[in-house]
Amino acid sequence: EVRLALTADAPAASVRAALRLLGLCADGDETGGAGGVFGAVVCADESEDEGQMFLQAAELLERPPRRCAVLDVTLRSALQAHEVLMKSICLTHRLPLYALKPADLVLASLSELTMISLRSLFERDERSPTDGGYELEREPLRKTDRGGDTRNAR
Repeated sequence: EVRLALTADAPAASVRAALRLLGLCADGDETGGAGGVFGAVVCADESEDEGQMFLQAAELLERPPRRCAVLDVTLRSALQAHEVLMKSICLTHRLPLYALKPADLVLASLSELTMISLRSLFERDERSPTDGGYELEREPLRKTDRGGDTRNAR
């Protein structure tokens, strides 16, 4: 199940009015949830900064931050998502691809976002070191003057 939250850098009254005009809220629902498209709506006047908005949205969705992804068009949002332990998905709206390198997933358009690409964002985190998904790195052996192993002799 994919649950959506909206975070907006605008006052709550304006955002909720826009959601109602667009038909994205259920009748009589001011939050965006309970039958609307979004399970949570968090606005600038309800939070200190962007990272806090992301965390508040995760809490309202009852999801741990590490199981959430932020979708935006800015590098700032990608970095903020990582600051609060969330994944970041960026659309190449105004920025070139190389400028969005810190994002976990970069898309040319929203139509490229699929369940497969979304699942792959979190797949790495779900693997354990024993399931074959990881390879343990070993430091090469070095010989001391006496011929012993110095791997852990630091």
